[in-house]
Amino acid sequence: MKAARILPPKQFEISEIDFPSPVNENESLVKLESWSICGSDIRDAYGPLFSEENYPMRWGSHCHEAVGTILNSNSTEYPKGQRVIVLPSPFADNSEAVPGRGGGLLAEYVIGDHSRMIKIPEHGNPEDWVMCQPSGTVLYACQLMGTILGKNIMILGQGAIGLSFTAICSRQVLEK
Repeated sequence: MKAARILPPKQFEISEIDFPSPVNENESLVKLESWSICGSDIRDAYGPLFSEENYPMRWGSHCHEAVGTILNSNSTEYPKGQRVIVLPSPFADNSEAVPGRGGGLLAEYVIGDHSRMIKIPEHGNPEDWVMCQPSGTVLYACQLMGTILGKNIMILGQGAIGLSFTAICSRQVLEK
């Protein structure tokens, strides 16, 4: 399968690597269909933010927002064919860093930990569903922000996050 990783800053390598395999009943093999590159992914890729010994980075780094379909699962809750939003599992020192498990999601296939997957319906485009994670982050930030009714606000930037803030805040009664 193909997977990518960051070599030194500003350089990506795309190579054929071994397919990852689920190791327990809480993991599934997921074929990814759509990815979103986050602002933090760009910052990490175009650093340099990390010391030299961190390169090359783990396979799949740094993408952490993706949508796919489960290909192999021993779970009735997350069966084969289920579409999911996948979030990578944190890296554990004693585990092999493979895409999805200790690595990022910039790969054709990843290991999905069921506690870090969200089921999505069969309908709709993966390109639309992949925006749920960043938009959910914005929605959470808006909840923490409290009421903006009757206030003036400014949203700087109209990337994915800025557009999500604009969409949510424009539905409020704002002064400006």
